[in-house]
Amino acid sequence: MSHSPTAAAKDRLAFDKWDRLGLRVTLWFIALATATALVGIPVLRWFQDESLAVPFTSEVQVAQLDAAGIAHGAATYDLLIDHPTPGQRLLDLVPGAVTLAVTGAVIALVLRFLRVIGDGDPFAPGQVRRLRQIAGLLLIGVPVIVLVQLGCTAVLLDGLSIQRPGPEIEFGVPWLPLLVGLCVALIAEAFKTGASLRADVEGLV
Repeated sequence: MSHSPTAAAKDRLAFDKWDRLGLRVTLWFIALATATALVGIPVLRWFQDESLAVPFTSEVQVAQLDAAGIAHGAATYDLLIDHPTPGQRLLDLVPGAVTLAVTGAVIALVLRFLRVIGDGDPFAPGQVRRLRQIAGLLLIGVPVIVLVQLGCTAVLLDGLSIQRPGPEIEFGVPWLPLLVGLCVALIAEAFKTGASLRADVEGLV
């Protein structure tokens, strides 16, 4: 005996309102944690007149290794600046402030994007623009953050009287944010196609 379906099975993987709420809470937590770690804590250390840690990369020279003919490379460690000047404190804050600005902009765009999806109109005008803005912030903003960090560190190191036997700053390409930015750009093109198809359908009705 055959049974006719009475109701469509619920899609357990569907992104419902509770998922959107959880993602919003997570994004706000990330924003708060970023602000605290990159701006709040350095400001607190400023008021407490704690030493300022500046990352420094140089070749490691170990006489025993040199004598044995063992090759060794560079190492990164922190140089502590006791009683730093206000200018040095501000230079230390700049990369964190730029990072917070980029992170806050991305989170604001994602929250707006989710709000429109929650309203039941994922292909509404502006969605493609928001996705492109998110992709642009990841593809351009993240490298800018790295360059600002390198520049501020270089200026801080220039003000110190230290021997510099090797490289001072270690540069790394932020591959993961760049890859995510490319994926978001591709999703934006998919949303553009969906919006065009919807417009064509509405034009035929």
